[in-house]
Amino acid sequence: MLLFGIDKFMSECRAFTNVCGNSLATLVIARWEGVLDREKLRLALAGEPVEADPTDELLSGVGHPAEHPPPAAAGLALPVG
Repeated sequence: MLLFGIDKFMSECRAFTNVCGNSLATLVIARWEGVLDREKLRLALAGEPVEADPTDELLSGVGHPAEHPPPAAAGLALPVG
């Protein structure tokens, strides 16, 4: 029973470590790629609302999924049988 109690605690620690590691890796890669907006990051970490910039290069070209139908709906259906 002692092992089950320790494993539950260790599981929570692993989850917390994974969240912190993934967050840090995201920031490192964004800075490395030159797309980290420090002002937006500062506002977000301060808990203030941050509005998406419609001219943001990461969002350009990305539309609503309905604007990009799957290949079958675009007349590119695979032959059956």
